[in-house]
Amino acid sequence: MQHSARHTSISSSAKSAIIFVIVAGVLGCAVWLGWSLLHRKYTLPTFSGLQSSVKVSVGITGAPESLDIRTTDDDSLDRVLLGNVYETLLKRDDNNKIQPSLASSWKVSEDGTTYRFNLRSGATFADGTTITSSDAVWSLQQIITKKYVGSDELSALSNVESDGNSTLVLRLREPDPRLLAKLTTRIGIVYNQRENIDYAKQASGSGPFTVSQWQSGKQLTLSRNDHYWGSKSKAKTVTVNFAADTTELAKALNNGQIDAAVALDQSAADAVKDDGIVKKQGVSNRKVVLAFSNNTQSILSDKRFRQAVRYLIDKNAMTEALGGGTVMTGPLSPLDDGYQKTDETFGHDIGKGNDLIKYFRFRVSRRPLTFVYPKEYGSQIGEQVKQTMYAEPAYSDVSVSMVDDATWSKTVTQDRQYDFTIYETDGEDDLDLLMDSNSYIGFVSTDSQNAWSKALKSFSSDDYAKNFQSFIGTLDDDSPVDWICTRKPISAYRSNITGVPVNMTYTQLPLADMTTTD
Repeated sequence: MQHSARHTSISSSAKSAIIFVIVAGVLGCAVWLGWSLLHRKYTLPTFSGLQSSVKVSVGITGAPESLDIRTTDDDSLDRVLLGNVYETLLKRDDNNKIQPSLASSWKVSEDGTTYRFNLRSGATFADGTTITSSDAVWSLQQIITKKYVGSDELSALSNVESDGNSTLVLRLREPDPRLLAKLTTRIGIVYNQRENIDYAKQASGSGPFTVSQWQSGKQLTLSRNDHYWGSKSKAKTVTVNFAADTTELAKALNNGQIDAAVALDQSAADAVKDDGIVKKQGVSNRKVVLAFSNNTQSILSDKRFRQAVRYLIDKNAMTEALGGGTVMTGPLSPLDDGYQKTDETFGHDIGKGNDLIKYFRFRVSRRPLTFVYPKEYGSQIGEQVKQTMYAEPAYSDVSVSMVDDATWSKTVTQDRQYDFTIYETDGEDDLDLLMDSNSYIGFVSTDSQNAWSKALKSFSSDDYAKNFQSFIGTLDDDSPVDWICTRKPISAYRSNITGVPVNMTYTQLPLADMTTTD
C-alpha cells in the first residue's frame, strides 16, 4: 500500500510538471508570436510548411541588360522589379490609380510646397529590418546627389527630412502637382541603406520577392521573400522569361516552355493554341500616336493643316490595321490621370477636313510628304495615310518608308526628316515630349505652353485638375499629333494557372498572386 501511494504521488507530480511545461510552452509561443506580429520581422516557423512550394513561369517581351534600376534607363526594368522586388512610397493599381504603398497616408500643405508621408507600420526590407523614415530620406538623397535615372523629376525638391521614425517630410521650392504620380515610379523607391550588393546582377528591396537568379537578356527568377511585411507571394518562385517578340512568346507557350504570356497582340494571341489555354484581354494606357512634324520646313507646321489631317484620318480603320485597340477621342485615355469623358473634337469628318485643306491645295502639290515609321506596324498603315492624303481636294503625294528601329531613330528623332511618323507612349509620357520645343516633334505654341505652365504651377490638386483640363483642351485644338488608339493587352495562360496580371501589363507586372490550382 505504501508503495502504491508513493507511485501515485510520483505520477501526480510528473503530470503536474508536464502540464506546467506545456502551459509555459504555449504561453512562450504566444508571447513570441505577439512580438513577431508586432514587429513583423520573422516568418512563423510553425506555418512555413503550409506555404506553397509551387514554381510558375511567365513570358514577356523586352529584356533589361542590367538589374541596376538606379542607373539603367530601361522601362522593362521598372516593369519586372517595381512592386515585385522594390517598392515605392506610392503605387499604381491595375486601373492606374494612385494608391498607398510604403507610405500609408500623406498630407499636402495649402501652398503645395510641403508633403508629409506617414510610413507603413511594420514594413520591412528583405533582410527583416524595419523600414524607417531615415531609409526614405537616404534613398531620395542618393537619387538626387548621384543623379540616378529620374532625378531630374525632383528638381523642385529643396529639402528632405525625417520627423520621427515613421514620418517623411518633403519641402519644395515651388509647387509640383505631379509629385505624387512621380513617387509611384523608380524615384519613389525606398532602398535599404545597409544593403551591400552588386546592383547590376542582384536586387533586394521590400517587395514580396527577392532575385534568386539572373541571366541577362534571358531569364529572371524571383523567389518568395519570407520576411515580406504584407501578404506573401502565392508561388515559391516565379521565373520571368524574356522573348524578342510576341510571336516568340506564343511559340514558347505552345511548346510548354512557359505557363503564361502577357501583353500579347491579337495576332500572337491567335497563334496560341486554344487547348487548355485561357485568354483574357485587358486595358492599358499605351497609346499609338500619329505624329506630325511641326518643323517650319513642313506644311504640317501649320495648325490648320494638322487639324484637316485629323478630320480626314479614319481612326477606326487605322486602329483595326494596328491590330485592334480602343479608339481615342483626344490626348488622354480613360486610364490617364485627369481624364474626363468629352465629345471628340476631331472625329472622322471628310467634309470638315476638305474645307480646311482646300486652302493648302497649291502648297501641298509642290513636294511629296514623307511618312517614315517602324516596319513592325505593317504596310496597311502607310497605305491608309497615302490614300487619305491623295484624295481630292488635297492631292498630296505621300512617300512611305517602313524602316527598322535604328533607321527610324536616326531619320526621325535625330535628322528629323519626316512629315508623318508613328510612336507609342504610356500614359502622359508624351506630354513632356510634346511640350519640349526641342524634341523631334518640334511643336511650338504659345497658347499650349502657357496653359501647360499654369497647370504645373497649381498649388492644390483641385486647381491642377481644373488647369490641366484647360491645357488638354488647348493642346487638342493645336493638334501637334493625332492620338489614334490605346492598346488592349492580352494575357494567355494555362487553365490551372491563376493570378496572372491582365491590365496595364505593358508597364507593370505584379506577380505575387500568380500560382497554380494543382
